[in-house]
Amino acid sequence: METDKEIIPNSNDQQNDTNPIKGKNKETLQIEQLEYNETDTQSSATEIFSVFIPRDSFPNEDTNLEIRKKIRDAFSNHINDILRIRWEKHQYLTVFIIEFSSKIVFEKYVTKRHLILNAPIFKYDSLNIETYIQRGVELQAKNSVKLTDVPIFYETEALIKNIINITGKEIKNYHSNETKLLRNYEFDMKRHRQNHVNRRNDRFAPKQPQYKTIYIEFRTEAGAKFLLERGWSLNIEDFNIKILPTNNNHELYKQRTTTGYK
Repeated sequence: METDKEIIPNSNDQQNDTNPIKGKNKETLQIEQLEYNETDTQSSATEIFSVFIPRDSFPNEDTNLEIRKKIRDAFSNHINDILRIRWEKHQYLTVFIIEFSSKIVFEKYVTKRHLILNAPIFKYDSLNIETYIQRGVELQAKNSVKLTDVPIFYETEALIKNIINITGKEIKNYHSNETKLLRNYEFDMKRHRQNHVNRRNDRFAPKQPQYKTIYIEFRTEAGAKFLLERGWSLNIEDFNIKILPTNNNHELYKQRTTTGYK
């Protein structure tokens, strides 16, 4: 689990920040300063009330430091009630954790949406983290499809443009297994040549991959639903590309993988 933390600076800390250290990154300095001051700022007798805000509540282009500053500014009226702001990474989810010293302030914000940040706030505990991760996985599955039997030489970007034109929906993310397939092929070929030095018979040489799989996540469920309801396959140029849900337990996935395609 990756963690970064920030002590909310008091007036003395702010005065010390005016002296930059050459040759060191700003983020590094903040982390080092935290580790130096952490034991002084927290007492074992202090009761802590923690909440978290998911990273995906903020724009993708924002850095973690920028998001942390947004949170600090949004809670500026409670600056004396915040012990620290930090972020943690749990599997595929990054969360920003705010530690309050006041139960009253904690109860004011927990399980509510912050109006300035336009972000949900949850009580920080392992159950809520796991629940949010599971909810995100299920939502991603609803918004996603995978296209199989895509010719490996066909450009992924060109196919994505075709999909956007067909669906008229925005794509949030996409990736393919092309790089992995080619890397594995090169590794197998190298091993084959090493084991068959001075042999002319390449009958058992690894075969170059012919097809790849492309995973597409739409911004909403509508794009994935449109493609899945369009049919079992998609004709692009001279290729017949199969359309499948990303969830292997989905009923459509079972139907389209246990029954022959036409």
